[in-house]
Amino acid sequence: MRSRYKSIYELPNKVKIETTTGENCAELPNNKTKVMTEFYPALGKIVITESNLFKKAKHCKNADSLKSCLMKQKGKVKRKAPATKKKTKKTDIADADVDIVEKSMENIEPLESDYDVIDLETGELFSCRTSKSLHLTWITVAKQILASYKWDKCLFITCTMASRPDYNEMNHLATGFVNRLKKQFRDDFQGIHKFLEPCDDGSWHVHYIACFHQFPETFEKWAKRWWALKQGYKSDIQVFIRKFNNKEDLINTIKYLDPTSTKKAHRVPFYPKNCQCMRGYGDYAMPTTAISDFEVAKKIVGQEDPTKRKNIRVIDADTGVQVYYRIEYCFTANIVAQNKKHHSDIKANKPTEKQMVQISFVDEMPKRNTELWQDYKYTHTMHWSGI
Repeated sequence: MRSRYKSIYELPNKVKIETTTGENCAELPNNKTKVMTEFYPALGKIVITESNLFKKAKHCKNADSLKSCLMKQKGKVKRKAPATKKKTKKTDIADADVDIVEKSMENIEPLESDYDVIDLETGELFSCRTSKSLHLTWITVAKQILASYKWDKCLFITCTMASRPDYNEMNHLATGFVNRLKKQFRDDFQGIHKFLEPCDDGSWHVHYIACFHQFPETFEKWAKRWWALKQGYKSDIQVFIRKFNNKEDLINTIKYLDPTSTKKAHRVPFYPKNCQCMRGYGDYAMPTTAISDFEVAKKIVGQEDPTKRKNIRVIDADTGVQVYYRIEYCFTANIVAQNKKHHSDIKANKPTEKQMVQISFVDEMPKRNTELWQDYKYTHTMHWSGI
């Protein structure tokens, strides 16, 4: 089994993580192997995952039901209302038991590390619960962006303040900017995600990824003016706005915003507990997922080979037991465009006339250039496997 890049590193608690990335780093699964399929309509990317752990998703028996499930339009995410607890009268005995439990909890020393929980997305083990929580929140927000927005309709915005605000002050300003943006450009606005991030000196700044149906001509001028009024004087330097050049630019920007990367690991202690440092506003949704056999999932992408494969193993160095295992196969075919061009009966055993046209169309398509993989370098500091 050939591989382009292999990374092996051992954590302090004798846990070894082996990551292999490349075109042929993992063999394709058997036809009857259960796999999970994720579809990102904004990028036209399909991710087929083989793992020993699966999420709750709809099981599809044939390619028709799988395609209809993946292409089903999802609406806006509905947040659950906070549950209200019923007030109950406590007896004297119950109050005494609560006091005993609280006193016993005070004597318990906090754990130095928490390696019992494995990130289901990457198999990564974290030494800090705060770091794990930030990483999982970043994964969720990143999936929301890639599943909802079009890269050519997005803007990357960075805003800072000369007064070096703390978290509460910056969070108030960042949320106020979003609320005003939704009112000012309500006809063109689609959605926005904010990323609050601490600086090395403890002050805070904010990044935005905003998506519009059409770019407002006056947006940049309005944004700079709004932030200038908040800090009392005009300063165009403290507001940076740019468009994305391609899909890869959007993906790399999302990776850059990872708060737990190696370059930003020393900033993790600045994040207060239970803070909403990353949050979305507007119309956004999670990617559609479904579970089926690999033979069924492969019918959607046709004869296309995966553009990226990734193999992750988490092994206990002392016992040699494999704790976690995951393989990913990323396809870049746009099944929406394929569905409009080809109307073949994929249930039939014998090829029909429409299927023969589809096969000839696939043969005429140019093959993917595999020479670019020679220059591919995988950086293990960017831990999200969904992009």
